[in-house]
Parts: sequence; C-alpha cells; structure tokens
Amino acid sequence: MGKSGVRIMINGKVSNMPVTAIFQMLAGMNSANIERIELITTPPSNLDAEGNAGYINIIMSRNAYEGTNGSVTLGLGLRDKLLYNGSADFNHRKGKVNIYGSYSYSSSPQRQDFDMYRDVTYQGTVSRFTTQNKRDGSQENQFGRIGIDYELAPGTVIGTLISGYDTRWELDALNSGTKAMSGKPDTSFQTYLNELNHWNHYGINLNFSHEFRNKGKLSFDLDKLHYYDDNPSNYFNTGYNGSGQVISTGEISAAKTTPIDMWVGKTDYVAKMGKKIDIEAGLKATISSFDNNVAVSREQGAGWKNDTALSNNSTLQEVILAAYTSFSVQFSERTSGKLGLRYEHTDSELDEVGGERLVDRNYGNLFPSISISHKINDNNTVNASYARRITRPTFNDMAPFIYFFDPYSFFGGNPAIQPQITDNFMVSYAFKNISAMLSYSNDKQSIAFAQMKVDSVTGISIVTSDNIESIKTYSANVSIPTKITTWWKIQNSLTGLYQESRDVVDKKDYLFIARSFQFSSTQSFMLKHQFSLEANLQYSSGGVWGRWVMDPMWWLNVGAKKKLGKSGSLSFNINDVFMTSLWKINASESSWSGSFYGRFQRRSFILSYTTTFGRNEVKAKRERQTAVDSEKRVQTN
Repeated sequence: MGKSGVRIMINGKVSNMPVTAIFQMLAGMNSANIERIELITTPPSNLDAEGNAGYINIIMSRNAYEGTNGSVTLGLGLRDKLLYNGSADFNHRKGKVNIYGSYSYSSSPQRQDFDMYRDVTYQGTVSRFTTQNKRDGSQENQFGRIGIDYELAPGTVIGTLISGYDTRWELDALNSGTKAMSGKPDTSFQTYLNELNHWNHYGINLNFSHEFRNKGKLSFDLDKLHYYDDNPSNYFNTGYNGSGQVISTGEISAAKTTPIDMWVGKTDYVAKMGKKIDIEAGLKATISSFDNNVAVSREQGAGWKNDTALSNNSTLQEVILAAYTSFSVQFSERTSGKLGLRYEHTDSELDEVGGERLVDRNYGNLFPSISISHKINDNNTVNASYARRITRPTFNDMAPFIYFFDPYSFFGGNPAIQPQITDNFMVSYAFKNISAMLSYSNDKQSIAFAQMKVDSVTGISIVTSDNIESIKTYSANVSIPTKITTWWKIQNSLTGLYQESRDVVDKKDYLFIARSFQFSSTQSFMLKHQFSLEANLQYSSGGVWGRWVMDPMWWLNVGAKKKLGKSGSLSFNINDVFMTSLWKINASESSWSGSFYGRFQRRSFILSYTTTFGRNEVKAKRERQTAVDSEKRVQTN
C-alpha cells in the first residue's frame, strides 16, 4: 500500500533478525509447515506502536503428537560468483518438555553498481559532479537459536530462548568521477575503498505464562540483548587535472565501533468480561544504551592527522515505557470490533563524550486504534480501521558515522532527526477470496533514508537520513486469486498510489507529487509426478522516496520444484531473470539537483535440496512473543 516499513512475524512473534537472515530462513523453510499467512494492516495496541506499514504474520502448523522432527536444507547457486546456503532446524516434545532450535549459514557475492550526477550551487558557482561506483562485495550470515519450554502444571509454562547472529560484509570498490565548474571541465578523481562491516549479536529470553480456568492468560517476558558493530574502512584518493596529470594523492582511514545493549521487560494480561467482551492490558519497559566511536584520520606527509571535524565519540541512554489496554467486542453474530489505546513515553539522551549534548528528548504519545468488521453473508465482509503509529530513528540514523562516496560527498548520521508520527485509515471489502482496499496515511516528520543536502560552509554534499515535513499517501488495492484449472492458479494484485511529499528547504516550500501503480502476478503450475513451476512478476511505475522521485522498475523470478518421496524436495530458482531491478531516482532543490542509478542485486541461480526427518505430526513449540518482538532499531545493513 505504498509503505516500506513492513514487519515480519513468525507465529505472532516479530523477528529480531537482520532482513537478509529472515530471507535465508524463509528460503530454507518447508512450505508444508506453514498453515496460513496473515496480513495485519492495522496493528492492535498490544503490539508496539513502532512502524507505519503493518505486519506479515506467518503461522506455522501445529500438531498434537509427541516426538522429534526437523529439516535440513542445502543450497548452491551462482550470482556472478558462487553462493552457498544451508539451514537445519529441529523440534522435540516429550511429556512436559519441548526443546527446539535452528541454525542457518549463507555466503554470497554482492556486486553492486552506482552512477550518480549532481549539480551543486555553492557561493554562486554551479559545479557538476559525475560519479561511477563499482562495488565488489561479499556477505556472510550465520544465525542460530535454541530454546526450551517446560510445563510446570496444566496451563503454566516457563521457558528460555537463546539466539544470536553474525553478519560479515566485506567490500572493495572503485569510485571514478569528474568535476566541472560553470560548465567547464575542472578535475577528475579516483577513490579505491575497502570496507568491513561486521555485526554480531546475542539475546537471552526468559518467559512465563499461565492460563486461568476462566480462559484468561497472564504472561511475563524478560530479554537481554547485546549487539556489536566493527566497521573499519580505508580510502585511497587520486586527483587529476584536465590534462590527466596527477595533482593530489591521499589516504583516509575511518574506524567505527558501536556496542549496543538493551534490557526489555513486559507483562500482558488477557481476560473475558462476559461472553462478548475480551479485555487485554499490559506494561513494557525498554532500556537501551550504546557507545559510538568514530575515528577519521588523514594521511599527511609521512604521518597521519586526526580529522576532528569528522571524528566523534558519543553515548546514548534511552528509556521507553509503555502501557496499553484494548477491548474486543462481539456486537452480534456478524459484527465485531476492537478498540485499543497505547501510551508510550520516550526519554533519549545522546551526548558527545567530552562535549555537548546532541539529543535531549523527553516526550509521550497516545496511540489509539479502532477496527470494526461486519460479515454481510458467507461471501461478503466489510472492514474499517484507524491506527496511529510512531517510527523512531534507528540507532544507525542517530549515531554519527562516515562513509565517503567521493572526495566531495559522504554518508553520515544525523543526531537531529526526529521521530515520525503516522495516522493510518483503511476500508476493505472481501468477496470470497477477492479483496479490495482503500487507505490513506499521513506521515508527519516522515523519516526518509539517503536524503542529500549541501554543507553551507564547505560545499560538500552530505547524504543522511532526514525528516520530511509530511508525506501523504492515498492508495487503492485489489487482489484477485484465479483458479484456471486444477493445476494452474494465478494470484494478481494491483495497487494504485497518489503520494504528496512536502518539505521546507532553505525557507522554500517543495512539493513532490507521484502518481503510480504497482502490479504483482504469480503463476503456479502443479504438474504430474509431484513437479511444480512458479513465476512471479513485479512491476512498479514509480513513486516518491522522501525528496526523491523514483522511475519505473520491474523484475521476474521463476522457479521449479520436484518432491522426492515423502521427505525430500529439490528446487531450482532464478531471481531477476532479465536483470531489470534497477533503481533510478532524481530530485531538485535550491542548492542542488541530481539523479541516482543503481543496481543492488544481480541475477542469481540457486539449487536447493531439503529433507525432513522424524514425525511430521509432532506438536510445535508454543506460540508466544518475547519482550523484544519490536526492537528493530538496530540495522545491520
């Protein structure tokens, strides 16, 4: 529906893994273990108010028997270079004890290509910069978890879950570019870059739940999370005059380390008030801290000199307290509703070590939500909802960091960025399996990633996350599943969008308008001998991204799968068959205008083998949420 902040849940639990690790886990998951997929467009008040786009909840099948089962997946592929992946999971239940765990590993090349040009006005002179960026990267992901639940008594369970991941991104890049002043060639440059971005994380969860005889339920969760990022990079710059002669050389070294710690605790209570009313209430507290150290030094003669303008050591202390209540009412056999109210109070302090306080925010917000559903008859249902949400800056947005794109521009953090408030309205109608939806959202102080501005003192372009005054999105969606034959099914979805992005830059009002649509079509073929084919086409005619306006883009994925006996399967997938997933965006303001062209993913071929073991009817681990279900403010890539 024109939103980018979608969150993924497994059995009602928001995953705390990096996005790449989530994709890897889903790729290795046996589809037979999935019962259904829920789209939660209006999150209730028992979920954190964080996020503006709703949830995708993947519900795993639950069975009633004891035993042990699991699966193993191995994959080999090609994306310019070889890529590997593998995963294994198990579940064991006997008597009052349930033990479960999983591990996954992937290693893949990440070749990327960028082209960017910009016209920058500085002190009355217009300079045009063109940059080509060839990035040869690789990424390695590891994720594991193990948990145990013990039934103390009927309806009373205690448990613990230990999880962790390690992601390692390595990059070698060559940036080449030119600079022209007042329409005349001036200089050219080359920058060689090597970078390491290494994240590791562990989390420990303790939990307790008790179901009362009157169908009420009480639960407690306590989590300890730790993250650590090590991000060194080195830049080798060479400058040339108009005749191609070397006029300057230099090396820049940037080191960044960021340890992040969180304590999260929550309690929830669910009870019935008569036959038609359910009440929920809960409390939650999140305590976070980090120490972000950025050290930038430049080669000077035979030695090195610290760049005090770009180096920074800062600390964050943040406390978020939340309380909520909600009522679910069955007005009649066909009409139901839910009313919720959540309050969250945030206290954030970001200090520069030995310097000034960069951020001092103390604010509270109420987040109401309401939804109503009416079943006209067995084939027709109408729903309406409203919810207010918040998007806080990620720690990566707030923490100062440096990434040089070329000698005249760099990426950096923005301690001044403010939280975003979103009001979402939605009306939907369903006829059998066909659904239609109308929605409107208003993002105030919208947080936009990778926005550009020009430093008024140095004339250098700075790319950073920034607040846009507002983004209004009107959308209409229709989803139509079609069964052509018993072996051919089609799922089509069409979304129309009208977006207004409004901002004030240098005391001037800017309005960016985009009318666009998005189309998705999946063709599924169930053939003989347990053989299946699938093709998925995605098309977007454009849209807005903060101050940027996006051009159209599309891509096609295809796959084939063959079941091998009762427990195995072999699949082959080609992603982005025609290598058409290209990002093209452009924007214009008072001090600069420019465009960006980038390819972040390339065509890949992946062959995977999956086998299951044990009893397939084993009862799965209980569905529950940990206290950290919505802690997504740590970005690892």
